[in-house]
Amino acid sequence: MIELENITKKFFTNVALSGIDIVVPERQFLSITGESGSGKSTLLSIMSGLDIPTTGKVIINGKDLSDFTNKERAKFRQHEIGFIFQQFFLEPNYTVFQNIALPLLISKEKKDKVGEKVEKIARHVGLFNKLCCKAKTLSGGEMQRCCIARAFIQNPNIVFADEPCGNLDTKNGKIIMELLKNFHQQGNTVILVSHNPLEFQMAERIVTLKDGQIISDIFNK
Repeated sequence: MIELENITKKFFTNVALSGIDIVVPERQFLSITGESGSGKSTLLSIMSGLDIPTTGKVIINGKDLSDFTNKERAKFRQHEIGFIFQQFFLEPNYTVFQNIALPLLISKEKKDKVGEKVEKIARHVGLFNKLCCKAKTLSGGEMQRCCIARAFIQNPNIVFADEPCGNLDTKNGKIIMELLKNFHQQGNTVILVSHNPLEFQMAERIVTLKDGQIISDIFNK
């Protein structure tokens, strides 16, 4: 469960978020939408622990992230959270295998388990035949699938996706959304930021922001 209590975020004199209260139960597929500059990505960064609020609390599975040091937050994210960015943030000269395996290597996973886990998730996202290819040789859709595999590799309970289809064509966007939907159907929590109705309407709950505030919170039947 994710709980946000009276979250405010200020950048100098600019108020990006103001008075955000939200509870996300386990295994929910939540989308956050709104116009450009409404605070969507800022809210996602705070919910996931990538950023800290100016005021308020972020509680994930009973743990108050405001009590954590930067190192503790990083370790928490490493084991509990997956993050998919609009910008791929792949190492271009690393192979697909190496890019997917990075979280396992950082967490010092046993070497005999790394190959097994990478191959399994690569099959799931349709990249098994690309494992030896360098990331810079992939298409945009393949790069995003590589990012999804990297986010899923630690089997996190929660995945945050920030405009994951923003740089993709419609065909590849559908593939990415189906992977996220499938991950949710396996019993995991998905938090998606998108301004595209074809994407955010796939979620079971839609939160809309405007000027850093929640103006709508509805369940999508």
